[in-house]
Parts: sequence; C-alpha cells; structure tokens
Amino acid sequence: MPGPVWLFGAYGVFRMWSWLLARIVSGSLPTTWTTAALDLGTLLAALLPVSLLGLLLKRSAYAVQLVSLYAGLKGAAHFIALFRLVFGRFPETPDMVSSVLVNGVMCALWFGVLRYFERSEDIARLFPVEERRRTWWPVVPMIALMLVCM
Repeated sequence: MPGPVWLFGAYGVFRMWSWLLARIVSGSLPTTWTTAALDLGTLLAALLPVSLLGLLLKRSAYAVQLVSLYAGLKGAAHFIALFRLVFGRFPETPDMVSSVLVNGVMCALWFGVLRYFERSEDIARLFPVEERRRTWWPVVPMIALMLVCM
C-alpha cells in the first residue's frame, strides 16, 4: 500500500488510542444515558477510520469510495467550523485564532487526502476503477458521527 494509506491508518489508530486513554484517565463510567450515548458515538467515530483502513488492506471494492467520502466530509466539517466566528461561537481570545488556524490546516489536509485518493496512480493500480463499487447510504452515519465529535 502507498505511504498516504499508512498515514491515514496512523491517524485512525491515533484517534482510537486517544479515545481509549481519555477514558482510562477520566477513570469514571458515564453517569447518565446522554453521556453514555455521546461516549458511544465518540468510540464509533474513533473506530471509523480504523475500519476504513481495514477495508483498504482487504482491498474491498467499497474502500476507496468510503475513504474518499470520509475525507471529503472531514474536510467539509473543518471548513464549516471556520465560520464559527461569523456566528459568534467563540469570544475574541487567542483560542479563536488557534481554532481558525487548526481548522484551516485540517481542512486543507483532509482535502489533500481526498484529492490523493481520487487522483493517485498507485490507488488506481491497486483498486482498478472497473472493480470499485459505489454506495451512498454511509453518508448519514458518517455525518452523524462527525456531528457528535466536532
């Protein structure tokens, strides 16, 4: 597999471990159903890139489309987060500047991943276009997980 695929996998493993370490450090179980549901959503969002890496490694016919969809949705979510200033979500503090910078960089990186999966010759060789399958129903759960975790 090409290097960017492994970089995507490292991102997924990092997300999973950061979720797990946060649960261990907090040392407490959720006390309400709402907290438990949010924790479950965060766990599923952390597992999503790891499962997409698994599809890539299995060379699933749906892998490239789902990873591209994930990268596009993440890029769009960070782009939309750039507009929090317009809606007065942040007070005018240094956090505002760092948030704009982080969301701007993440937006650019995710759109770079999307472009890579769409245009890469290595991906086209490993996943021939005629063998790829498309499905659009995963958009709904991916958007729901991203809304829970943003």
